[in-house]
Amino acid sequence: MDKGYIYDEETRLYYLKTRYYDPKSINGLNLYVYCGNDLINIVDHDRCFPVLAIILCGIALAGMGLTIGGVASDNNILTAVGLGMVGFTALVSGCIAIAGAILTSVIGGITATAGLGSLGFMSAEIQETTGNGNWIIDTTGMSDGLYNTLLLLLLSMAVIATLGTAASSVSSAFNIKSINGFGKYGDYYGMRFQT
Repeated sequence: MDKGYIYDEETRLYYLKTRYYDPKSINGLNLYVYCGNDLINIVDHDRCFPVLAIILCGIALAGMGLTIGGVASDNNILTAVGLGMVGFTALVSGCIAIAGAILTSVIGGITATAGLGSLGFMSAEIQETTGNGNWIIDTTGMSDGLYNTLLLLLLSMAVIATLGTAASSVSSAFNIKSINGFGKYGDYYGMRFQT
């Protein structure tokens, strides 16, 4: 029975019209795994694709950029907006992770705490914008340099925790246990996953 597979001498793989296949390792490069080999008709009926995780990562990274830009230019409004974005995404992803298993709930708790800390710094930046001082600096007596260092440290922690929580949900959605290797598969470079 001929299924129309074409053997590619250069790659030593079979071309199956949608992907390359290696019969020796029973693996292949599937460029369309994200849509189940159907670019036209695929619909995520089970809602397994972690869209929220990807959206939260984008917002967290944009917020990190705004915060760093705000601190560098001494712009309190930009810093407050960026901190709000990072704090919100860390809080949401942390609370979602808390609902998971024991390990993810510990990670979720750390992420949510970093989010709350970012939101606290955001409120201090908003207060400073209105000309009423900065409650963190005023109550602790810390210097501006220490304040900015703590702010950027907390920001980094919140973004990294948010990205880690998102990566965990992506690997869970696609049942990825580990990365087996990196290399060239056919004409493309990529990763092999153990599922």
